Amino acid sequence: MAVPLAGPSDERLAALRDSLLAQTFPAWELCVADASGSEEAAHHERILREKRADGGDRVRFVSVRSGESDLLSAAVGLSE
Repeated sequence: MAVPLAGPSDERLAALRDSLLAQTFPAWELCVADASGSEEAAHHERILREKRADGGDRVRFVSVRSGESDLLSAAVGLSE
């Protein structure tokens, strides 16, 4: 799943994370491109990486400082 982020609330990020963790399909991967500043992007990454019970890492994260179309391109690029 490719997700461009631009100023999401902590609650929305937690809902995204919880929804992904509840999936029955085991081979999902979350590719996130975040347009927030580096400190806020690191905070978003911590929220999305919480509750990883199996120890696996299915989250790829990149901080992007540009427009919305570049965000989506960066998120999709992580999955390639």
